[in-house]
This record gives sequence, C-alpha cells and structure tokens, in this order.
Amino acid sequence: MYIELVLDAISIVVGLTIGYKNRANLLYIVFFLLPFLSLGQLKVIINIHISQLFIFLCFIPLILLFALDLITKKYKKDYFFIFAGVIGLYLFILTKYPFSYKPDKFGLIVDLTICITIFFYVIFNFNKIKPKILFLLTKIVIFIETYMAVNQYRGVSLTEIFPFIEISVSQKIITIGDFYRATGSFQDPNYYSLYMAILAASLLFYTDKFSGKVFFFIALVGITLSFSRMGIILMVILIIIYLSQRIRLKNVIVICTILSIIITGMYVFNFFDNYHQYPLVYNILYRFETGGISRLYIIHYYFKDILNISNLLFGLGFQNFEYALAEQTGLFLVTHNQYIQMITDIGITGLSPLLILIFIFIKKYKLKLLSKKNPFLFPFIIILFGNMFLLNTYETYIYLFCGLYIGFIVEKLNREVKS
Repeated sequence: MYIELVLDAISIVVGLTIGYKNRANLLYIVFFLLPFLSLGQLKVIINIHISQLFIFLCFIPLILLFALDLITKKYKKDYFFIFAGVIGLYLFILTKYPFSYKPDKFGLIVDLTICITIFFYVIFNFNKIKPKILFLLTKIVIFIETYMAVNQYRGVSLTEIFPFIEISVSQKIITIGDFYRATGSFQDPNYYSLYMAILAASLLFYTDKFSGKVFFFIALVGITLSFSRMGIILMVILIIIYLSQRIRLKNVIVICTILSIIITGMYVFNFFDNYHQYPLVYNILYRFETGGISRLYIIHYYFKDILNISNLLFGLGFQNFEYALAEQTGLFLVTHNQYIQMITDIGITGLSPLLILIFIFIKKYKLKLLSKKNPFLFPFIIILFGNMFLLNTYETYIYLFCGLYIGFIVEKLNREVKS
C-alpha cells in the first residue's frame, strides 16, 4: 500500500518535471500511451497498471500545469470562447447525470472529464507541439498495433505477444472462418479499425516521405485484419484521399486502364465465382453480406418508438438510450452512431450551446477549416465519418486529434494576425 503511494507520488513529480519546461512533453507521452491503457499491468521490475501510470505520470501533472497556466493568465483570450462553450455543454451533461440508469455512470463521467481536459490542453498548448515528433510516435504505434493485429489474426493471444504484461483487457474474440478478427490493444475490432484509420490519415500529410507511405500502408493492413465494415469503408476513403493527393489528372486514364485490365482478368479467371478460395477476400466480402442492417434497425426504432417532443427537446438522460430502447422493444443495444447518441442524451436544448459554438467557430475560421496545410485535417475527416458507425463519447484519442485539428487552426490564425 505505502509502496504504491510512494510510486504514485514519484510518478507525479516526474510528470511535473517533464511537463514544466515544455507542456508538449506530457502530450507526447499521452499520445503514445492512450491506445494501451486497458491492456493490463506491466511486469517489469515493479508491477504497475498502464492506466495507473497514465493517471499519475501524465494526467494529474497535466491538470496541475494546466490550472497553473489558467490562473496565471498565460493563454490568449481567443481560446476562451471554445473553453466556455464546451464547459457549458459539459455542465449540462452533468445535470443529466442523476437521471442516468448506467451502473457505471460515475466512471463514465471521470472518463469524459479526462477527455475534455486533454482536448483543451492540446488546444491551449498547440504552439509548443512539434508535428514531427507526433509523426514519429504515430509510426511506432502503427508498427506495434499492426504487429499485434497480424498475430491476433492467426489466433495468437495478447499474453503470448506481450509476456511482460499481465493482460487484463477483455477483448471480443470473433472468428471469421478459420481466422480471428484483430482488435490490437482495443476491446473491439471496430474501435481498433477507427483508431488505425485515424493514424493512417495523419500520415497522409507526410506521404511525400518514403516512411510516410510505408507506414500508411502498414496501417491499412491492420484495418483489413479487423474485418470491420466501417474500417473497410474508412480505408476506401483513405485510399481515395491518398490517390487524389499523389496522382495528377493526366494519370487518371492510365490508372483506370490498369484497373480495367485487372477487373477483366478477374472475370476471365473466374475470380468472382471462386473468391471463396481466397480466405482474406472471402472474409471481407462475407462481412458485408451478413451485417449492418441491425444498425439501421436501431436508428429506425429510435424514430419510430422512442422519439417524442419531450425527449427531442430535453433528451433521455445521460447514456439512457439503450434502456429506453429495451423498454420499448426489448432490445438492449447502443446507438452505434455518435450523432444520434448525443441528441438522445441531451436533446436540442443540450446541443444548442455546442451548435452555436460550432457556428461561431466556422464563421471565424472558415478559410482555415479545410486547409491542406493542416496535418490533422484528414484525421478529423475520418473521425466525422467514424462517428456515424460508433459511439465515441469516451474515446480519449478522439478528443486528442480533434484538439490537434482545432489547435492548428486557432494557432495558425493567431500567427497570421501577429505578422
């Protein structure tokens, strides 16, 4: 007990030391640790859970330094309209908290607090972040996650992959034919594929570099092995963006001709009649043939059986959608759609401050929103698409990348105003 307290105290001191001189140093550690938080306990010299290491080495020092900077008015006034708007929305969510049926609702509020804190910390300290360091960390994480995915696809457990970690994460074990859907360090293959798609999208800014190309396609391998329908869709979007950047218009005819020859050859050799002979191709096509309709039914039930004037205006309460759905239809299912989840949770009344904030932000920074100079534009686009398939309210990496996207826009405009 006392040893743990001492180690926690030492971690906080080390974190404060790392972040005091340059606030971005803590963000680099956060960026690297985030996907591995739920894996389990490290068994190196001392036993410490990765999530515990994150809290005491990164998050508590981050909060303390952030509070110090706010008190000493270190930040510009331009940032505070973002701060005030989202905090207002957060407070509204807390008013819904007492009416939540979720047994673990306090834990979800803690997770949401961590997410929002990191979001603001990234925006307020963006001028200290070096994208090249994030680029390096992205490649390292992609390599680790894809290595895990390849092994999981073959049926190798996380305990065998990482013998120095006492694995505690409860992962979904889903078989596709004779193989397994890869989940990487995540519990669910869909969340894994979204995370990998975001990382791959962040490399699109660096595809002029050879390593950027290599790790972009390594990330696509990981997404493919998850056999996630959403992941495959996001992968197609990524490839389209990549080709639109790299290929000039005069080369489009050449590419179309090559694709036509390939497709014709596939017909000649009866590939489409015998694709079941190719396990990877068969498993991907099988996923699209046998699912996805249930997600549409969930949304259909919401509009047909749950929606009324009252909960449209004020929402159902914090994370109460699945309970309302079960009461009306007997099905206990989440929305699988971030946008539907938000409106069901807090209604139009709760969403209004956020929508007003978004409107003000777009009006002020409209010329910068789609700037290709922003290395975090494509990850943000992937997040917008991914939110249509998953519930991402408590996924910290979503807030991290949104903070990077917004931070770049705000910081870039401030620099231009100065010059």
